[in-house]
Amino acid sequence: PMFSPDGSELVFASNRDARAEGDTNVFIADWSE
Repeated sequence: PMFSPDGSELVFASNRDARAEGDTNVFIADWSE
C-alpha cells in the first residue's frame, strides 16, 4: 500500500483471483480518520 503525497488517499494492488496471468486490480480509496 502507498499513500498520496498529502496522505488523503491510499492505493494498493492485488492480483488475487486474476483471470489471466498479468492481470492486476488497482484500488484507490479516500483515507479518513
